[in-house]
Amino acid sequence: MPQPLRGVPMGWCTTAALQRSGGALVSEWPALRARLAPGSETLETGILPWIDRGIPADRGTVRRPSRRPSEMNWRYLRPWPWLDTRAGFVAATPRGGCLLDLGSSDGETLRHMAELRPDLRFFAADRAGRPDQYPPGCVFARVDLEQDRLPWPDGSMDAITCMHVVEHLRSLENLLNEVARLLRPGGRVYFETPHPRSLSLPSLRGQQGTAAFTLNFYDDPTHHRLVPVEELAQEVERRGLAVTGRGISRNWLFALAHWVLRWGPPSRKRFTAQVHWVGWSAWLSARKPETGDAHATPLAHSAAA
Repeated sequence: MPQPLRGVPMGWCTTAALQRSGGALVSEWPALRARLAPGSETLETGILPWIDRGIPADRGTVRRPSRRPSEMNWRYLRPWPWLDTRAGFVAATPRGGCLLDLGSSDGETLRHMAELRPDLRFFAADRAGRPDQYPPGCVFARVDLEQDRLPWPDGSMDAITCMHVVEHLRSLENLLNEVARLLRPGGRVYFETPHPRSLSLPSLRGQQGTAAFTLNFYDDPTHHRLVPVEELAQEVERRGLAVTGRGISRNWLFALAHWVLRWGPPSRKRFTAQVHWVGWSAWLSARKPETGDAHATPLAHSAAA
């Protein structure tokens, strides 16, 4: 059984997490804990209140509906974006750059991005999006990602995010072709999709308080098939992109909160913490080489969708 780290001040929840993890996360903890020093807050007094903090009244940057209890405001991640895999990717976007979110849905992730990087110019594409809930100024295109050409010029995007989309599609050809076309030389793309371990997790169907939460892959009836990141890597490389990273997507604050919330009643917050702890999502990032299209077209923020 793994032992708590000697000489490191930790609350009982953190210690319990290390003792009970019995595997990979223990090996990741020393580096994580060192980066958190000299804070040394316990989970009970440091992390949970942070997760539950409301939206500051003076933020003035993002128009959005009421926050779910399982959400946090990404403005608090600005000093430490590495605490969240997605935030770490977004934080590396050039200042004032163009970021396109594919499969933007209700805009929850876009709003988080705007909290973290209000300087960015946001674009979104989805077949059934909710542009009224997107960050102010976000340019939205209603498209079918399986077959439509997106309404932006070649080489116009500094960053593209595509989170929990590929598992819903029957064909990835058009989507990946458009990603390769839209990225400027040096631009990056981030994919996130369910990890294969989601196939073996218990189903939450019918449980009270889960609000249609997906734990087992097949809890979501719109999932078409699981897409391994190895397959994604081959496909993006076939289109001239260079894979720059892959791994498990986590928000470390939620992951550690699991060791408190797991004792509570079923709730969206509890299962959100659980999926971050077990590593429900896999991610892959890739970059378009600088030697790409030398005639990339700069994108005006006023472009019409």
